[in-house]
Amino acid sequence: VCHKPHTIMDLLQPSYISPTRFNDGGIEPLRLLQMEFPDYTSPPLPSAIDATPEAFRSDAAVDAARANDADGLCFTLDDPTACQITFSPPPDTAVDSKVGVIFFGGFLVDPRSYSPMMRMLSDTYGLSVSVPIFAKDLAFKVGTCESGRLSLAQRAFPDIEKWVFAGHSLGGIAAANEVWAMAGRNETDAIGGLALLASYVRQDLGCGLVDFSTEEWDWLHAASVSASHDKIVNGANFEAGKKWLPSGNNTITVNIEGGNHRQFGCYDDSERESINYKVDGVPTVSAEDQQEQAASAIAEVASYARSPTNGVSSSGSMASRFGQYMLDYFFLGRAGLWNPLLRSTNIKKMQQSALG
Repeated sequence: VCHKPHTIMDLLQPSYISPTRFNDGGIEPLRLLQMEFPDYTSPPLPSAIDATPEAFRSDAAVDAARANDADGLCFTLDDPTACQITFSPPPDTAVDSKVGVIFFGGFLVDPRSYSPMMRMLSDTYGLSVSVPIFAKDLAFKVGTCESGRLSLAQRAFPDIEKWVFAGHSLGGIAAANEVWAMAGRNETDAIGGLALLASYVRQDLGCGLVDFSTEEWDWLHAASVSASHDKIVNGANFEAGKKWLPSGNNTITVNIEGGNHRQFGCYDDSERESINYKVDGVPTVSAEDQQEQAASAIAEVASYARSPTNGVSSSGSMASRFGQYMLDYFFLGRAGLWNPLLRSTNIKKMQQSALG
């Protein structure tokens, strides 16, 4: 599954904006850099196509969705799935969950590349999933700190009440800024968590000081997932970005031993060498294993997204703690990962604690 028949693995890590400086008044105004993006996107591998819902298996269908976004039609079309790939839990495996995942893909990566991992979330963990499709496969656009795609996911899954915002690389940056923008409007009811795969909170994108570490965010649960052989993400910036995530045990930290940047998806990046100056590490773990671990971390975040209320801490009422206990059982027990004495979802049968 997702085995790439090439040896060069690289993924462009965009740097849109000049370094940010902090002063006594906060963040200084930013100087945006103009950048021409190549007319290219990394195509999905055959295994990713196979895992994609039939409606979006063809290039033509995805190109049509990209065109809809470019033309500003996504929010006016009658079909809410015209600009997103949706994954519904099979009727015979779905739990009675009111939690979904909206997943933002990486920079210049075909959204179908994430279908295998999205299938894990829907089929194994019973989560409804939306993968937005953007023009040029750019989940984050400078000057626009929110895509508004949650409304389309809600139209596609009207019964879902809480959403985990997740993303890979640039998509993780987009997910974090979506959550921050919603909170700025005091619209947090639908926020069920945050999951960043090979990504981190950045303060240089013109979206204000994005800080989930304060007490007012003590209800938010998040996951920070990295890979030991990832040579694309700046390690120092990744570690520095952790201070902006929810504090204490509210953030799950998982480092996938042997994983790399590309294997969070299933795409062919062989043609990126000419536009990129970074080369990814060589993985020593399968893409399937890496994605199982990543999906497991996202599912654990989802297990905290209790409905109809969110954010009751582990020190809350006995009823709240019992409700969390039962959610753990339903979400994690399905994958054989639930342990009543150690609540951790590392896919390697809890050989290490993901809560840290």
